[in-house]
Amino acid sequence: MNELYTELYRAYGSANPWRELTELFDYLPLAAVQHNVHPFSDSRR
Repeated sequence: MNELYTELYRAYGSANPWRELTELFDYLPLAAVQHNVHPFSDSRR
């Protein structure tokens, strides 16, 4: 992840894109539950 942070900082000149990206990843498990996707299982219910 450190390389991604470095690339984002270099491209945008601030840490704001990194913060937005990590906030987005915080919501992914909730989105998977809402769409009935089980990340640790091959079957979908």
